[in-house]
Amino acid sequence: LQVAVDQHLAGDLDRAEAAYRSWIASHGDHAVACCNLGAIALRRQRFAEALAHLERSLALDPTYAVSLFNRGNALRLSGALAEAEPVYRQLLQHHPGHVQGAINLALCCYAQGRKAEAVAVYQPLLERLLAEGEANREPALLASIASSLGVALADLGRSEAAIAAHRQAAALNPAAAGVHFNQAVALAAAGQGPQAIAACRRAVALDPGHAGAWLNLSAWWRAAGEPRRAVAAAERGLALQPGSVDLLRNLSVLWSELGEPRLALKFHSRLAVALPDDPQVAFDLALRRAACGDGAGAEAAYRQLL
Repeated sequence: LQVAVDQHLAGDLDRAEAAYRSWIASHGDHAVACCNLGAIALRRQRFAEALAHLERSLALDPTYAVSLFNRGNALRLSGALAEAEPVYRQLLQHHPGHVQGAINLALCCYAQGRKAEAVAVYQPLLERLLAEGEANREPALLASIASSLGVALADLGRSEAAIAAHRQAAALNPAAAGVHFNQAVALAAAGQGPQAIAACRRAVALDPGHAGAWLNLSAWWRAAGEPRRAVAAAERGLALQPGSVDLLRNLSVLWSELGEPRLALKFHSRLAVALPDDPQVAFDLALRRAACGDGAGAEAAYRQLL
């Protein structure tokens, strides 16, 4: 069995799986061996197989933390959130200090629309880890929890608490672009446009490949009366995601507002290809063509709406 475990830890999953199966064939079911077969199947996204192995493991040791955690994960990742949730709760009943189990329980609650329950898991978890001094040992983990807490609080309309959680996350892990991005979203929702722009600029400085941040930055620059900056941000985002309908729409509107009808038509034509059945897009395409003096093209676009 130790040989199989060593192979597993070394990442040699094929040999480890064969060794676990061989050991079980010779010695019978074993909680750890069945659990580890389940872990290998889970890693390969063979969820039904993973669950079968994990249930065999739990039949032998109903409180085995690794099997409970992986069973929850197999259910959650296969989309069975309502079934995964009680497994994580069972895990935490027997192992209340299981941090990732608590995080995954909160994820299940949040994904099912129960944002207040997610907060009720994240908040005491974060407070406990801070009290235990984990900020020095695992700052990135605590920042992730604080950021997730902030997202859930913002969804509940608790803007001040959400912003405070995001600031705490940024203080814990200032190099995490996603933390600054989430903070920017919360600030924008609270009507703090300049602060949202500043936080979003920190996000793209840390991760220039964050297309969502460029999209939001474009929208917020436009709202701040800075259309040229909005265009620059949208073009950075579009270079990363050429098919983004949100960025194409932004650029169509921005260039139209800047008095550049041909550039507006360039991006709107791409938007119309991406959304051929959208009547508003077709209507605006007619307007863009008319603004460029293309009467026949505008008429053709109008006729598509009839």
